Amino acid sequence: MRSKFLSFILFAVFFAAILTPAVNANNAPKKSLSYRQAELNYINGVESDNAGLRLSSTLFLGEMKSDEAVIPLMRVLKSCDDEACRIAAALSLTKIGDSRGIYAVKKPLFMMRAHGFVTSAGSSTCPQLKKVRYDSDFKEPQS
Repeated sequence: MRSKFLSFILFAVFFAAILTPAVNANNAPKKSLSYRQAELNYINGVESDNAGLRLSSTLFLGEMKSDEAVIPLMRVLKSCDDEACRIAAALSLTKIGDSRGIYAVKKPLFMMRAHGFVTSAGSSTCPQLKKVRYDSDFKEPQS
């Protein structure tokens, strides 16, 4: 009787040891508290008056692929006076990959095309825009 109980316990421990990693693998990775705090600090940095802090926060949010930073980055892209910061915001929005951010980055290209700066084939009269890819069938995201 004791050997059956011992073998049952051994089997249960073995089964639990095998099953535990499989159960944990199915769970989505959770953001740690420090990651979340860093994300909030970078979002606050994007809204700072300090140009260096704003630029580095913008770049780090793109590296983190922060979905919560899309709206603040779109605000920077639209209204920041610093050209380097707007470029960093556009780069970060494309790294994040949210459809709203991609649209915000591509919208000025549509306007430039309408005024003759960019042709439909993607070539440009401006040398900095030579490498920009233009999607003629790009549509505004649905809300």
